[in-house]
Amino acid sequence: MRSVNAFLTKINTIHLILFLVVGQNIISFSQLNISTFEEFTQIRNNPYLINPASSDTSYRLKCSANLLQDLGFFKGVYKSYLDVDKRLRSKSKLQNNWIGFQFTNSTYGEYIHKNRFSLRYSWSTPLNYNLLLSTGASLGVVNFAFLTSQGGGGDSDFDMDGSLGIRLISKKGQLGISSQHIFNSEIPPLNDSYKSPRLFLAEYFRNYSISMDLNLRGALIAQYSELKEKYASFAMDLDWKKIYSVGYTYHSMHRSSFQAGLLCFSYNQLDFSTQFVYSIYHINGRNSSDALEIYISVFY
Repeated sequence: MRSVNAFLTKINTIHLILFLVVGQNIISFSQLNISTFEEFTQIRNNPYLINPASSDTSYRLKCSANLLQDLGFFKGVYKSYLDVDKRLRSKSKLQNNWIGFQFTNSTYGEYIHKNRFSLRYSWSTPLNYNLLLSTGASLGVVNFAFLTSQGGGGDSDFDMDGSLGIRLISKKGQLGISSQHIFNSEIPPLNDSYKSPRLFLAEYFRNYSISMDLNLRGALIAQYSELKEKYASFAMDLDWKKIYSVGYTYHSMHRSSFQAGLLCFSYNQLDFSTQFVYSIYHINGRNSSDALEIYISVFY
């Protein structure tokens, strides 16, 4: 019986290696270190993905979730997150304190998993009548797990992870900078080394009023890695009566995303927001893989 189990483990290990080697254009080792900015498109609706500083003071509690599924050759490639943000009571009416947590998961088939969990604190105070300053920090862990069987054999390891950020917020938009993976985590599963390089991000969000019912929201985000990798994205959303929304995002990683959804609708004293996104990945003019993404948030 032991020899049979050992044989099956070897077969699953070979399966894992072939999965990585054959699918190197879709799932490479470098993609295991992909940032949340590169993975998800709804940064505009949840800026905590790239910056731990608060960006919205209109709610007391907000829960956001996102699920992304690649529609390429390999099945079982999912990416998701859950983000919870709570405003604390403050003695000062001008200052706000926030606590929250964020959990992200990337699953590449049955054998490869990447997880991050972090706790977050942010603080904001007005600089003048029109301008708000917000700062934030997060601290948590990152985990890589490589399984050689469905039973869980393989290797898994943890390391520290964290981020810092600052934002200037006005009614017309916001400007922010942040740094992710500040601990430069290095994790050695399967006798290899997976390093999360420090990332530096800049964001600029702007709101334009076209008419009484029609608004345009623009977003420009840039990311620079200590490995000298540069990425950027540009997004435009049209909002009708602050309820209905359609938008387009272009990412320098050869991705175009089209979205539609509801910015805000109320039910049973709760407010909801949802977006449906279809992304097309095009490399050298060819469509290599599509992805479907669903975002939803609940707040009050």
